[in-house]
Amino acid sequence: MKTKNNELKINIINDNKSLTGLQLASLIVNVFNVFVNIKNEDRHYNDDLRHVKLQKIMWFSYLDCLKETDIALVNEDFQAWKYGPVLMTVFQKYKEYKSKLFTTEIENINNDFKDEGIYISKKQLQIIIHNCVKYKNISSMELSDLSHDDFWKQKYTNGEGTYMNLKDVRKYYINAK
Repeated sequence: MKTKNNELKINIINDNKSLTGLQLASLIVNVFNVFVNIKNEDRHYNDDLRHVKLQKIMWFSYLDCLKETDIALVNEDFQAWKYGPVLMTVFQKYKEYKSKLFTTEIENINNDFKDEGIYISKKQLQIIIHNCVKYKNISSMELSDLSHDDFWKQKYTNGEGTYMNLKDVRKYYINAK
């Protein structure tokens, strides 16, 4: 996926593998950048990608990949926060952009991966793109509400920042179904 000032190289591989939170954030921002360029500044869509929305799309993509591939999409644990699950590495790196629009113009969004690119399976990439399309017209607060299921509530009652580790996520969403 190309951007004006940055280029993100996506390498499709056969096996599913875990990404870092920052790699996943970069992929989602690039997918949204394509949406923005396609719609030619037609702003009647609520496709603004801001921090809360980015975090929720990462969460829903993580869950869907786990359900469909049995591999964790990211190699980090989410934490339960007020507005839903959060990857702290992404929050820490981009916290100054809290309410600002995320685009590939954000300083260094792709720079960490520019040389080697991101390695991801076709299935994982399809899930990420599907979730970007599925949730692009849903507001950040609506996505936050969607992420407030019983699992999140259980973790959040233990205190903000409680880890939602893979073992517990798998037990709640995969094994219990």
